[in-house]
Amino acid sequence: MGKFSSLFDELVSFSNNDPITGGSIGLNNIREDEYEVALIDRGFGKKMPFVINSDISDVVKSVCNPALNKEMNSRMLFDWVVKNIRYGEKKRRDGYRNSAEVFVDREGVCGESSFLYITMIRSIGVRASFVNVNRDGSEPYHACAMLDLPGKYGHFTLADPANSLYDARHASFRPLTDFEIFGNLNAWNRL
Repeated sequence: MGKFSSLFDELVSFSNNDPITGGSIGLNNIREDEYEVALIDRGFGKKMPFVINSDISDVVKSVCNPALNKEMNSRMLFDWVVKNIRYGEKKRRDGYRNSAEVFVDREGVCGESSFLYITMIRSIGVRASFVNVNRDGSEPYHACAMLDLPGKYGHFTLADPANSLYDARHASFRPLTDFEIFGNLNAWNRL
C-alpha cells in the first residue's frame, strides 16, 4: 500500500477534538454531505483544483493546534500560506496549477494560492468556497476564498492570500461551486 495507505491513515487519524464544536479536526470532521475524497489516477485527462497529499497534510498537522477553535486554526493556515507561497506566475507548460502543484512550486497567482488554502481549510473541517472577485464591473480578475466562519462583515470570512488579507472586504464577489471551478480550471488550461 505504501504512500497512499500512509496518507489515508494520517488524514483519518488527525481527529483531535475541536473545543468549540466538540467535533474533530481532520478528515473525520468533513461533512459527508459537503465533500468527498476522490482518488484519481495521475493520467486523468483533467486537472482537479483541490488536491491534498501527505506533504500538505503534514503542514496542516504541524500548523494547527487541536486546542484552538476552527477560526484560529483557519487564521494560522492562512498565515502559513501568506508566508510560504509567493505571488507569481512561474513559466509553466501545464497551465493553471492545482493546490498540490502550488504547494510544490511555493508560488501561485491569486486563484492558485486560494486552491491551496481552500484545500487546507477543508481538511480541518471548515466549509470553504472559491470566489471570483469583481472590483470594477468588468470580468472577474481576482480570486480568493470564502470561509463558512463569521467575520467582521457578516456570516462568512473572505480570505485573500494573494493580498495578505484575512477577513477581507470585497464589494462585489461571487462564490463558485466546485463543478464551476473544475470547468474553469480545465478551460483556462486549454488557452
